Formats: sequence, C-alpha cells, structure tokens
Amino acid sequence: MFITVTGKLGSGKSTVCKALANEHGFKVYSTGTIHREIAKNRGISTIEMNEYMIKDTSFDFEIDREVERLSKEQEGKKIVFDSRMAWHFVPKSFKVFVYVDPLVAAKRVIADPRGEEEPYEDLQDAMVRLLQRAQIENRRFIEIYGADYFDYDNYDLVVDSTYFDAKTIAEKIYERYLEFTAGERRKEILLTPYSVYPTKPVKRISNEKVETILKSQDEFLKFPPEVILFDNYHYILKGHHIYLAAIKGKVPYINVKLVNKTELSTVKHIEEFTSKLSKLSIECLYDYEKTGNFLFSSYPVYYSSVSEGK
Repeated sequence: MFITVTGKLGSGKSTVCKALANEHGFKVYSTGTIHREIAKNRGISTIEMNEYMIKDTSFDFEIDREVERLSKEQEGKKIVFDSRMAWHFVPKSFKVFVYVDPLVAAKRVIADPRGEEEPYEDLQDAMVRLLQRAQIENRRFIEIYGADYFDYDNYDLVVDSTYFDAKTIAEKIYERYLEFTAGERRKEILLTPYSVYPTKPVKRISNEKVETILKSQDEFLKFPPEVILFDNYHYILKGHHIYLAAIKGKVPYINVKLVNKTELSTVKHIEEFTSKLSKLSIECLYDYEKTGNFLFSSYPVYYSSVSEGK
C-alpha cells in the first residue's frame, strides 16, 4: 500500500519522505518538485505561481493525472507520494498530514529555502508569507476539487514535527503504516504537548489528579484531550489534567481528539474564545513552561502580554 504525505509548508514532509525511502525502501514521488520547476521556468515565485494557477487549472490537472496514472500502474509497489493532494487521488493509501508550529516552519524555510526566488525580510515575514501561500493553495484545491487539505478528517494520521527530526517522524509514520496495513485502521492525531496551548491556568488543575495519571500512563490513551484548531494553533478545551501530566512526564506525543468545527463557527464564538485567551495572558503560558521545564516554540498573539488588572 502507498503512503501519501502532505502537511504544512515548512513541516519537513519532503525530508520525512526521503527518510522513509532511505530507511524502509520506499520510492519518493514529489509533486512539489514539479510545481517549483514550473514556477522557475516561468521566472516567477511559487506564491505568484499559485495565484496564476487559480486562473489556469491546467497544470493542476496535469500533475493530478500523473499521480493517478502512477498509482494505478505501480499498485503494490512501495511508493511514498510527497504531494499536497495525493491523498485525494490515491484512495488506496495510508494518508498522513504533518503539522508544524508556524514559527518553526519559518525558521526551517529560511535555513533551507530550496531555491525559493524571493527572499524574506525577516522571520515574521517568512511566517506570514508561508501561511499566505498555504491559504492560496488550499483555496484553489477547494474550488477545483471541493477538497480541504487542512481538514484532519481526511487523514489516517496527523503527526506533529515541531520538536522532532525527520527520521523520528518517519519512524512514527512507518510504525502506524504497518499497523494500518495489518488491519488496525484507527485514525490518530499525535501532537507533542508543547504544541498544544492551554485555556486554563495551571493553578486550576488538580495536582493530585495529575500525579495519579503520571503513575498510570494508560490515561493518555483512554481519555484523549479535546483540542480545537484555530488560526494555525491547537488549543485544549477539555482534559487539562492529562495535558499537564504529559508535559510534566515528558511524554513525546499525546493522541488528541479534534472537537466539532462548529465550536468557532461564528464571529461571536471567535470573539468569545479570543477574549478568553486574552484574559489568561502570556503569563499563563510562562507558568506551564516553568511547571514542565520547557519552552513553547512560539506564543499565539491572542494571549495578552499582561493579565487584567496589572
């Protein structure tokens, strides 16, 4: 069975695919390479190419037909598709989405630009442009195929690459791939606890309950914390005691449950949610860092710089 790997820009998915090839004998087919070559031949940036392709879908269809053709002709072969949309065109595949913190993604792209034509002014500029490019791409996919590649429901495995190297991520994917091909078809969202953000202060979490969980880590599997994906970050809504136990126990990954998308379906819901984060303040995140002796990779803007009354 094939593996199809997509993910956030800067998530390291291409390097992960290479690791799967080197360690487990997969052949890599990359549509991103084709996309960059088309842009280079036209003398434009990848962002400009994406904008151009919104008006002219011929290149999308050309690439997609090639993916479909290859998947049919090479059925039974060990191929990993490094492609934004291969999961949609290769139904008989183990579908993987690689998440990464937006700031970490920007740092990686700046460190290894892979021939990008337009330079970034600074780290913030890189982060904004990467997110912009991803939104342009996804809008095009929704318009052409009616498929949202940001939707975790499309994948068998969502895995967080923020704190781990490509080889570690590849091994996690391969482990789940073997289980999947053996008939264990569960879906998982595996995030590092340091990539999930709290909506409750540390002082409101029962330390006694946290210690009980640390003694019997089966709790991490039985009751996955519920999180919501908002503006490129994951926020925990339910299960803070498990979350804090994972932080204190240095658990590399926790399996989380993504809550119903309607949680933030209106402007009013969004305003209420962001107001709640603002009241917590950035100091709430500092408390978690101090408790778990770690640092978040970045701080979402919705946590205010000071708490109310200070």
